[in-house]
Amino acid sequence: MHAQDGTPHGVSIQQSPSGQAFATGFEGKNDNLEFSFQARAGVYDLILAYACPSGDKECEIEVNGQKETVYLKAQGLEFTTTEAGTFPLGEV
Repeated sequence: MHAQDGTPHGVSIQQSPSGQAFATGFEGKNDNLEFSFQARAGVYDLILAYACPSGDKECEIEVNGQKETVYLKAQGLEFTTTEAGTFPLGEV
């Protein structure tokens, strides 16, 4: 899924010069990007693509009530990926 597939709450979706959509403006405690989707029951690894041009960040990922804290290392303007947790979906 990509940023443009989510519902922004307090953030905006913008597009990079290369055409990648991204969410920006995570400044308030309740700012988030919400995704809804159908998936087969199973355990899934969540991989988060991000860019942190202004220093290391900490974010909270929540999937069906299960929360994980993810630490994002500053990478400049280039996008990179990190493992954001493993989450069970549906009846497992």
